[in-house]
Amino acid sequence: NTPLINTCPGAEIWVAAASYRPTGVVNRNRSFVLPNGVGVYGGFAGSETARTQRNVTANVTILNGDFNNNSPGITTDDAYHVVVAFGTGAGTVLDGFTIRGGTANVVGGFRNFGGGLYTDQATLLVRNCTFTSNRATDGAGAYVNNTSQVTIDKCIFNSNAATNEGGGLFCHQYSKVDVLK
Repeated sequence: NTPLINTCPGAEIWVAAASYRPTGVVNRNRSFVLPNGVGVYGGFAGSETARTQRNVTANVTILNGDFNNNSPGITTDDAYHVVVAFGTGAGTVLDGFTIRGGTANVVGGFRNFGGGLYTDQATLLVRNCTFTSNRATDGAGAYVNNTSQVTIDKCIFNSNAATNEGGGLFCHQYSKVDVLK
């Protein structure tokens, strides 16, 4: 897995417009791991000095699980989950990203849930994100699991496909999702 960066709770990570893949050897188990209590923000050109100066529409920032740029045709080499949040607490934010190309399709464990985003016992705010072209058995765009508390604000779920339930979003095991406009 690729931690976005080792940071302390309360910190912010600003990400410039580009397409990013989890680093290292191509391995379907690689994901972007959200740090606990940290705000991760996309949509920057690179010259901003304040978060309010970013433009998420003009500066598209993609977190991409399609390692070889060959989806939707070939998905056997895509990341199981593009972004994961395990045990994150208050202050954890994912804001201003397009999340695409995850394929959670292996039965057993959790590798068949949440192609775009998988949470487990996580508190998380997801804002200004687009989930597109993700696939899974359940919860292709996002799978919220195991007492997670997730707020989804101003997000788009588009062209995600589940073979079972929750093409866009699936909430499971005492979890709570608040979807805002």
